[in-house]
Amino acid sequence: MAIRRSLDSATPEKGKDSNGPIQLFIGSSEVNLIEEQVFRYSLETHTSQNLQINTIDATTGCVKFASGLEKEFPSAMKRRVKGATNFSLARYAIPEWCDFTGRAIYCDSDQIVFDDIFKLWNFELGNCAIAAVPVQEAFSSPHYEKHILNDLRRAPTPLYLTSVMLLDCSKLSHWRVESFIVNMDQGAFRYREMMFLEKPFCDRYPVDIAGLPSYWNHLDRINSETRLLHFTDLTSQPWLFPHNSTAHVWEQYFLAAISAGYLNSQQLSDGVAKRAISNRIAALPYMHPQLRFFLNWLWRNLEYLGLPALSIKRGLKTAKSQAKLAFRKIRRR
Repeated sequence: MAIRRSLDSATPEKGKDSNGPIQLFIGSSEVNLIEEQVFRYSLETHTSQNLQINTIDATTGCVKFASGLEKEFPSAMKRRVKGATNFSLARYAIPEWCDFTGRAIYCDSDQIVFDDIFKLWNFELGNCAIAAVPVQEAFSSPHYEKHILNDLRRAPTPLYLTSVMLLDCSKLSHWRVESFIVNMDQGAFRYREMMFLEKPFCDRYPVDIAGLPSYWNHLDRINSETRLLHFTDLTSQPWLFPHNSTAHVWEQYFLAAISAGYLNSQQLSDGVAKRAISNRIAALPYMHPQLRFFLNWLWRNLEYLGLPALSIKRGLKTAKSQAKLAFRKIRRR
């Protein structure tokens, strides 16, 4: 299946053209650097417009704008949530960071796009302040469907996937993260109700939400309509685990991002040391192109069987030795 969509043949969204560059915020952290850079590569490869990518960095507790400007997370949020999950709550500070003007897009770092993000930026919001994919319409892997979505779909009111959002910041002047935290701590709504824009949260902070087509946030599953693929299942992300059915797509973009200079060997080594990527993924660019498919396939299956790879060199050596052993057994038969 051809994953990359032709920008010339795709139908544009019907929204009003927004002035100025696309403002996109990526929720990330130190351990998300590899996946973030692959996502950046996919965004900049497919976009046809001026794109400003701003990073919500949970490690430093600040948002780093493409212009070089930095703004710290609201103090109440920094006290409330620690570590890499900081950006989960920080996405709601985007309207404030944008001075409650213009549009903004929020995305998690564990994604790649196959189409021009300008089409999402230009989506018709009408009188709504937010556009996000309704949980009821989410297109997902069977595993994520069974273990996460089935429970969410039993909710009596609509829920939305906030891992991809288009925001009209001018209509969200009542969104203040410090106020969110106070009300959440007082029991006005739960964390989950805020993260999925459920009724108790929206009753406290009224907002009209437009439903995005599900292809702007496909969850660990792709088809011919997929425009954004989100590797949301933490038990199968392809840079850490061998069994994601869409791993080959992410690996193609990973290798292309390296070739384009978005990642270097030191970052890969650091990623292995921080357990942010597997040894196999770090070894992929060093494999001979004519042998890469076979070695990757073999190593992936050895990982799936639970064979540890303690280092890149040892992992490659193990894969090669296992291959030789398999060939010997075949010849003996």
